[in-house]
Amino acid sequence: MNRGLRDANGSLSKQNVERIILPQLNAKTKFMYVLSGWEGSAHDSKVLSDALARKNGLKVPQGHGNDPENEKELFNLRHASLRNVIERIFVEPTDESSSSSSVLPNYEDNDHEPIVQTQEQERGDANIWRTNIGSDMWRNANN
Repeated sequence: MNRGLRDANGSLSKQNVERIILPQLNAKTKFMYVLSGWEGSAHDSKVLSDALARKNGLKVPQGHGNDPENEKELFNLRHASLRNVIERIFVEPTDESSSSSSVLPNYEDNDHEPIVQTQEQERGDANIWRTNIGSDMWRNANN
């Protein structure tokens, strides 16, 4: 009997019940572990803790040389992670034949003067900004 789909009296529930599934895939996208059954409102940390605590639970690979060795690698790792999250949140799913489109609002009528720079100037400013952020992250990670 699947208790998650039944109410307190044991009757089948008419409501849709969301479920969390925690999969672990290897580099070849083959399933290595699957945990299912948690109610959709459960917090991610509870689900992860449960998966790690089980007898044959989730195994987290240790150190495959992916730890950043300097501020540039740390910045790139965190930037890529953040970009993945932002894309999952703000980019509409599209079919494979079309390019992705953003659902962010486009504010055309702002009152700000545009800053005019050459591409080389913009690249230089971005590199300085990136280096400063990476240095700060590296310093904080090593304290």
